[in-house]
Amino acid sequence: MSDTIVLVRHVDGESRYDTTTFVTEDKTGHLLVYADPTKHELLAIYNANGWFSAEFVDKVVNDDGTAEVRAEAQCPV
Repeated sequence: MSDTIVLVRHVDGESRYDTTTFVTEDKTGHLLVYADPTKHELLAIYNANGWFSAEFVDKVVNDDGTAEVRAEAQCPV
């Protein structure tokens, strides 16, 4: 598992994917989220009007073993 995940903001809210591989199609604007860099397993697809942003965020494991996701703006300095 990676320490970084993909956070997608879309019309239904937010989704988090335990991967670091996503692409947008130039002609259609579709966002494709893949399970790994080989792009063999598609995890999600969003049409051009359905997603707003996709970004890498840090996955932080707390002392009690629970994990939380923090966007860069939420990370303490």
